[in-house]
Amino acid sequence: HSDWQKEIGSHYPGHQFGLLPLISDNSDLLQRLKPLVTLDPSPDMPWPTGIPPHIRHSIDIEKVIEVCGDVKTSLDGLNTTIGDTIREAINDKVRSDGNVNISILREELNGMRDDFARVVTQQLSEAGPFVS
Repeated sequence: HSDWQKEIGSHYPGHQFGLLPLISDNSDLLQRLKPLVTLDPSPDMPWPTGIPPHIRHSIDIEKVIEVCGDVKTSLDGLNTTIGDTIREAINDKVRSDGNVNISILREELNGMRDDFARVVTQQLSEAGPFVS
């Protein structure tokens, strides 16, 4: 692979392959190492191993991270839904018992304000323009 790395390094100045001292210096060490690197079977490696296991692990980790993001997004919405459901259940129970809490009071007052604003707006529109 060293010849290919040299070619890439020379065609693309600044590429990481061109910055490797072992490749860029045409070192004697590289020439001595070349015969030792082989794809032939050996006692330590009886067959080609293919893609290193860490590559598969990296791909799997990326998938897990994506799923975790999806789960977090779902749970973020669930927290709001659970809170709203609990508040509604409490308010329904308070109403059915004939009682009032701050939430029900706020809701009633807002309804009254909206009704009042609607009546005033209607009466102003029926009265027509003001004459001075």
